[in-house]
Amino acid sequence: MRRKIILLAIAATSLVLTTSGLAAGGKSSSSISLVVLSTSTLTASATSGPSQGDNVTFQVSSDATDRPYVVLNCYQSGTWVYAASAGFYAAYRGSTIFGLETTSWTAGAADCTARLGSLSNSGRFTELASMSFHVSD
Repeated sequence: MRRKIILLAIAATSLVLTTSGLAAGGKSSSSISLVVLSTSTLTASATSGPSQGDNVTFQVSSDATDRPYVVLNCYQSGTWVYAASAGFYAAYRGSTIFGLETTSWTAGAADCTARLGSLSNSGRFTELASMSFHVSD
């Protein structure tokens, strides 16, 4: 009987330690921040953020995935004018530089949202962090 009680106490202690370890260390941490790579000469002194036509990338970190993706969408007065995505990991073969212009966005300011996340094997995107920024014209 005493042996059963000791075994139950050890099992309960192990369960408590495992559960508290998950609660304390189980929450993942992810962040994303904007990096402006080029700034238009006309607006460089007027704004601290990017201008339409500039190139940007992102500084990302995440302990939730080893293959983070960034999805970027921009809107002008509610109209969707830009969409792009890139993988931010070593084996990704594409570019991680986003050029802030398209054929539907040739001029003018826009509001953008970058979402950091992971892709499942089926292609489902899970958001881990996000940030918004304004693009000047």
